Amino acid sequence: MNPEELPLVGVTILDLTRVLAGPYCTRLLCDLGARVVKIESQGEGDEMRRNYLQLEPGRGDQSSYFTRVNAGKESVSIDLARAEGQAVVQDLAKVADVVVENFMPGVVARLHCDYPTLRALKPDIIYCSISGFGQTGPWRARPAFAHIIYAVSGLMQLEQGDEPAPRTSNLQAADVPAGTHAAVAILGAITRKARTGQGRAPRRVDARGARRGRQRDVRRGAERRRGVR
Repeated sequence: MNPEELPLVGVTILDLTRVLAGPYCTRLLCDLGARVVKIESQGEGDEMRRNYLQLEPGRGDQSSYFTRVNAGKESVSIDLARAEGQAVVQDLAKVADVVVENFMPGVVARLHCDYPTLRALKPDIIYCSISGFGQTGPWRARPAFAHIIYAVSGLMQLEQGDEPAPRTSNLQAADVPAGTHAAVAILGAITRKARTGQGRAPRRVDARGARRGRQRDVRRGAERRRGVR
């Protein structure tokens, strides 16, 4: 297909995400033709840059892990802890269609790039938050990297098999599904915005990694009870 014919050509995504779930989400949107502007911390950038299996000898900032979920994006290095950096993000939000973030709940408010702040600048902005346990509720402030999600969702117990203790999974069973669900929800919000017009209603999407893990594990547990492998 001609790149100019991709469905999201003309859509700009402001990407405030890091590690896997968020970058995977925005990579999917990038593959569909969106322009993705990735914001990275000053200095070392996204920590996944420094993962093993570097693409070029002698480099330490271009791992295969980072590249496969960030290919095709533009990258800007900004210090979000400084007012000047926050002002740059706010200016970028004014010309963006979608903002995606995967900070722990509460962090974006302290950085002045949360949904209420950016919506005041761009009333029709689509804003997606990806977190482990959601933006509300008693577990909202808990950290939620993959191993934690595998533990609380029961995946480690399901993967245990005949081994003496639960073990983590080699599958990306939380981050990738969460990123995929977030991308689908964003596509739905873009479609709704095109259908209803600009500035009609708030558009905020919340994708939870733990929910994706629990859904998968409940299904797998039922399959094992039926003898399905």
